[in-house]
Amino acid sequence: MQRRPIPVFPTHFNLRVRDTRDAQIVFEAVRRGVLKSVSRRLNAAERSAFIQSGAIFVWEESHDKLVAERWVDGCKWNPSRMREPFLFYEEKVTNKASNDAIYRMRRRELLGFYDGTSGSTGSTSHLFDCTAHRPGGLIKQHFSDWVLDSPDSSPRRWHLMAYFTDADLQSLPTIDNDPTLRTITIPAGVYANYRSYASSSSTQ
Repeated sequence: MQRRPIPVFPTHFNLRVRDTRDAQIVFEAVRRGVLKSVSRRLNAAERSAFIQSGAIFVWEESHDKLVAERWVDGCKWNPSRMREPFLFYEEKVTNKASNDAIYRMRRRELLGFYDGTSGSTGSTSHLFDCTAHRPGGLIKQHFSDWVLDSPDSSPRRWHLMAYFTDADLQSLPTIDNDPTLRTITIPAGVYANYRSYASSSSTQ
């Protein structure tokens, strides 16, 4: 008799990730066992139930097909746009002409994502102040880091996928609103940007 797979749930059901620090705090919560990562791909029922605004999923990249090298959520997305340290995707509209116009508009909006006064990545609210994309459509936010538990351990690549909508963005709770997450500190030397780490490793 075939065993039923263990149910998969979001790492967090209702959270907004604003910057690298927020993302790494979520990673650290997973590393400490406070939150749970996703151990396999979501099935159709789980995608239907959990791919929604506020949901966050953390997963470790693996060549194991049960875990997968890439994330599958069953949605159709426009091409990604990068604004360090995140990649953003918008849910596609069905009309190609409208979709192309939205893509051009969003590309211009990304220029406002960087907070030059603080010298660090700003809030995602700078990105999505226009509602020209699919009404109520999801926006997917992707972050990735290498995780090194010790200097002698092999690095593991972790991913974070966060979902939100324009309408919900400002009302989603942040790390500061979570009594557990806001007490977590990020240890030095555990997290490394995956691009810079790969570059430094290739030169050694």
